[in-house]
Amino acid sequence: MKILSTNVYVGPNVYAHFPVIRHVLDLEALEEAIQAGADVVLLDNMSPHRLKEAVRLSNGRVPLEASGGINLKNIEQIAKTGVDIISVGALTHSAKAVDISLEMIPL
Repeated sequence: MKILSTNVYVGPNVYAHFPVIRHVLDLEALEEAIQAGADVVLLDNMSPHRLKEAVRLSNGRVPLEASGGINLKNIEQIAKTGVDIISVGALTHSAKAVDISLEMIPL
C-alpha cells in the first residue's frame, strides 16, 4: 500500500467528527484510499496531467486536494484540473523574511 499517512482518530466519540485524510503519491493509492473510505484524498506532487486523471478516476466519490510544488506560476493550471482543494505551502516556507524588530530607546 502506498498511502503515506492517515489521520485516523481512535478513542472516545469526541473524535468521530474528524475527517480521514489520505495522502497519496499515485493513482493506485488513490483508488485504495477511496475504497478504504477516506473523506478527502491529498494528491501529493502530481503533474497537472496526473491530477486530471485522478479527478476522472475519482468521479466525484471523494474531494481531492492538490499539494506539492504549487506556486503562483502554476496554480491556474492546477485549478483547471478539476481538483476540489489546492494547498500552497510556498505561502509559508518560501515567504521572504521581514525585519520586524522593535528597538526600545530610553526617554
